[in-house]
Amino acid sequence: MSPAVRRPSGPLDAESPQPKEGGSAAFRGAGRATSSRRRILTSRQDSEALKLITARSPRRTTGAVLLALAAGACAGTGHGVESSSVVVRAPVTRVRAANLPALRALQNAVEEGADEVARRLVTLLRARPLNDDEEATVAAFERILVGRELIDAIEFRLDLEGEPPRLWLVLVNRSGGPLTLNLPPADLEHLRVTVDAEGLEERNLAARLLDLLRSRELQDAEPVRIELGPVSVPLGSALAARDTWRLSLRSGEVLRDGMAYPAGRLPLPRRERTVVSDSLPDEPVASGELAQALACALATWAVEGNAEAVDGSLLALAVRVPEEERESTLRALLPVLASFPEATLELGARLAPALRWVARTREPGSDLRMWRGWLDAWIRREDARRWRAESQGGLDLPSGAAVPEGLRGASPRGLDLKERR
Repeated sequence: MSPAVRRPSGPLDAESPQPKEGGSAAFRGAGRATSSRRRILTSRQDSEALKLITARSPRRTTGAVLLALAAGACAGTGHGVESSSVVVRAPVTRVRAANLPALRALQNAVEEGADEVARRLVTLLRARPLNDDEEATVAAFERILVGRELIDAIEFRLDLEGEPPRLWLVLVNRSGGPLTLNLPPADLEHLRVTVDAEGLEERNLAARLLDLLRSRELQDAEPVRIELGPVSVPLGSALAARDTWRLSLRSGEVLRDGMAYPAGRLPLPRRERTVVSDSLPDEPVASGELAQALACALATWAVEGNAEAVDGSLLALAVRVPEEERESTLRALLPVLASFPEATLELGARLAPALRWVARTREPGSDLRMWRGWLDAWIRREDARRWRAESQGGLDLPSGAAVPEGLRGASPRGLDLKERR
């Protein structure tokens, strides 16, 4: 790190070991206290983790805990490959009881990702007289919020370009000023799913470690393109192949005007490509087309009474459903399956490959009744997720207003913005 980079000083001396080079996003470090001193181990995916683990000590004030939490949240790097630690070097003054509820609410808001509420709490606390440790705690949480705001202003995306295609990481800084990213190596994962004309699937997962964003400068509104390599993979005898690339970024730092802020809550850039056999048409399949073909297949079975009468054309349609039509396609399939409750397992075995490809799951097997239940549950989850996103996206609490009980999932627990002792 450049000597010119400024970091806040205080009663805590941060010791942040770099993550080991290796591992996958599927693994998370646990961390442990190895000294008789008090230690804070950050064990969530990003550097904003606020889990407290302490060695035994005769006495500990709640104020010291809050201060250590905030400083530990600012000091960590890595997404769980190896935990970071913050060691208390000097006695910590107690946080006063009058400010403790608001500081706890600020901690909860930061933990839960309710950034707008957290910013209002910072403003509320700044209007009060604060001692040095209370000021340090508020400043540490404020740095987390600034880091999140800067990261949210950066677009991370994976692009495929050229022929044969090559994979690129594209970064666009829209923060209004130059930034520098300082992140540990990232995992690039490539999942390939192939299916043959008989409906047999094969999955292959590969991963590699890439050191891409260490001291990477980003000028405002100027895209930065980083080549990740060629991605051409022969289709062979498969009917179709779906390639998915995902870049798992580890938490680190983002620098602005010589100040370093925690770079956590990072996105997972993802890119998908589907390649179909030359024997299939190039035109994509509309959302209702697959549902109509499924209805025809079920009607044929109802008339013929023999699953062998259902051909494999459904799979040839399913592999050509584009990503943007996937949700509407799955929604259209449910009423069709619901209209044939007496379908047999033999019929389900012939239809399941097409359903698996679009749904991207093997869970329901060959039982069409299980597929009806899975589709119904999936649609309910998607509707609930969309409702939560819409209802929380516009959260704007007026100053001095108490948080409604029904918004506890997006706001601090027990927060009372009116409280002033």
